[in-house]
Formats: sequence, structure tokens, C-alpha cells
Amino acid sequence: FDIILEGQVNTDHKCSVNIDDISMTPECYPTGKSNSPNEAPEDDLKNVCRPNLICRNKLCYSKEEQCNFIDDCNDGTDEEKCQATCDFDEIIDHVPPMCGWYVPKAFKGSFEITTAASSASTPGYHGPSADHTSGSKTGHFIKTTKFQSENQKLELHSPLFRHSNNNCRFSFAAFFENFEQTSMKIYLKNSEKLSQVWPNKTSRDDKHAFHQNWAVGNVFIGKQDNFSLLFEMIHSKEYLDNNIFFDDLNFYNC
Repeated sequence: FDIILEGQVNTDHKCSVNIDDISMTPECYPTGKSNSPNEAPEDDLKNVCRPNLICRNKLCYSKEEQCNFIDDCNDGTDEEKCQATCDFDEIIDHVPPMCGWYVPKAFKGSFEITTAASSASTPGYHGPSADHTSGSKTGHFIKTTKFQSENQKLELHSPLFRHSNNNCRFSFAAFFENFEQTSMKIYLKNSEKLSQVWPNKTSRDDKHAFHQNWAVGNVFIGKQDNFSLLFEMIHSKEYLDNNIFFDDLNFYNC
């Protein structure tokens, strides 16, 4: 068989018909193997999609379509390693446990996923009595591990996102055992520069609202290309056991 694309152009006007990204699903290609009609071999899929990537539904997507806040695969494959919303509760196959957020290897500290129910019995625990998402003792959130030295710095980085639109924003829920002894800033990092975006002169968030209480902070991102966010936290000497808790890290209108 063959496929014919037919277009007609009015000769009275200077116009054209433009076509791009012509493709066929992997099931159309002969494999020489006795696979079921809906299961093309992995090697054949790689050949069909190269240099692009493979969706779980066997369609293809490009690196530019990965982490751009759009479900180009229609099954979430291209966005699963950089989820726009993360409440640390939903467990999905193929998805990193912290929705793509990570601590660079250069830092000694780390974050762990926990619940109020499992942490309440820890000696000296003064953290949340429930998660922020649902107010449940069994709801999940993340917390810092113990800081080991005075003025130790810890960073939490988001995945790299390809593109965002003009209205893109970010919100987060945070809880500090002692905010006065903890310094926290949020930076926007792109290929050109590193800019502090929280707190700033236009921020209306009350930093003291996070002291021993869940509170929500907001960050304006706007139109960006190849960007990420990073939280920077520094503890004072007297409060090395002071934990920081995060929940509901959400990008929206992006």
C-alpha cells in the first residue's frame, strides 16, 4: 500500500501547503519476528523513533517535547521525570520518588520522604502533625536529614524544564521547626544566569508564617527556556537538628 497526501492551492493567491513530522506507528514496520500486532520489539521501536525517544504507548517524542509541561505522548511518558505537581503521595511506575527533585552529590545533607505517623515517635520531633496536601497523618512529605556542621548549606533542585509560558508560577508548602535559625532562598537558574526569586521585594509571603506551621509560598517564573529552580538552605550552629519540611511543590499555568 501507499499513502497519498493531496493538497490544492488557489493560483490567485500566494500561499503554500506545508507538511512536517510524517510518521507511522511502529506496528506498520515489518519486524521479521512473530510478535503480537501491538507489541513491536524494543530494538525496532528504537530504530523507528531514533533520534527521538519512545513513549510507553509506542509513539515517539523529541527531547524538546520532554519536560515542557505538555503531555505530548498522551500517556505522560514525556513528563513523568519532571512532574509539574508533586505531593509525594502518588506512587507511579517509572517515576522518580521525588518527582525529579534531587540534592546534588556535592552536598552532604539530603531529603527523605516520610509521614507524620512514622516521624512522631522520633525523639525531639517538632515537625508537622499531618501532611499539607490532605491534613492526614499518613500523607507524605519530605524532610531534611540532620545537618552536620555550622552554616552547612543544602540545596534541593528541580528537574530541568524545556519551556514555560508567560504566566508560569510555582508554589510550595513549607514547615520550619525554627525559621529564625534557618536561612532559605529560592533561585531560578537558566542558561544565562542565576536569579533569586524568593524572598524578594515584591514577595508578599510572610517568612515567619512557616515557623512550626505549614504555609504556602509563591514564585513568579514567567516565560523561560531550559530552566530549573533550586532551594538553598543554611542552618545556624545552635540548631543543627532543626528540620525543614516541604510538600506540594507545584508548577501551574506553565
